[in-house]
Amino acid sequence: MKASAVIVAAGSSRRLPAEKRKPFILVGGKPLLAYTLGKFFHSGSIDTIILTVNSKDLKLARALAKKYGYGNRLKIISGGRTRKESVRRGLKEVPNETDYVVVHDGVRPFFNEKSLSKLLKMAAKHGAAILAVPVVPTVKKVGKGLFIESTLDREKLWEAQTPQVFKKELLEKAHKKFCRQKATDDSSLVERLGIKVKVVKGSRKNIKITTPEDLAAVELLIKEKS
Repeated sequence: MKASAVIVAAGSSRRLPAEKRKPFILVGGKPLLAYTLGKFFHSGSIDTIILTVNSKDLKLARALAKKYGYGNRLKIISGGRTRKESVRRGLKEVPNETDYVVVHDGVRPFFNEKSLSKLLKMAAKHGAAILAVPVVPTVKKVGKGLFIESTLDREKLWEAQTPQVFKKELLEKAHKKFCRQKATDDSSLVERLGIKVKVVKGSRKNIKITTPEDLAAVELLIKEKS
């Protein structure tokens, strides 16, 4: 079984103002993206890594890959205006012999090899699998005038994470068929094909850095590991 990873790191970072975009912010003296790339580079499960970055960051990304020795098996390309477009571009670079595609957020550095291995096993069995964690807060559905319409059943609500793993042909088909539809993750596209996506329980430490508060939490996690 051959697996390729598409790592998405082309976002505008509007919610986290800084001199550099999120993937290149230093935490513990190291860019966030370097932590993520290291997980895939040292994984025994991944054959090829495609990294999508903002076109303005191509030079920076290449320098990072060279500095940390991630050039082997890594291809760096320009991402799109949206996350979905970045994944689509990454898919075009996936080798033909790839069986499964792993999609991951470049600024989510705390997944582990055990969870990736389980995702690949579940994807081999079911065609698609994602990491997710149960929702803890009470969630309300709110309508016009900001009045509550209903209280959602928390027992059935899970927060999606990445990595997300799919049979290559399924993900390609979903992106082609729903190319004009909005989607915040790749699982939602595959779901629209009528595919049942398997959930693998993740960790709350598997944070996607979006806000300054997320960055502070990651700094603490890195200190714990050092």
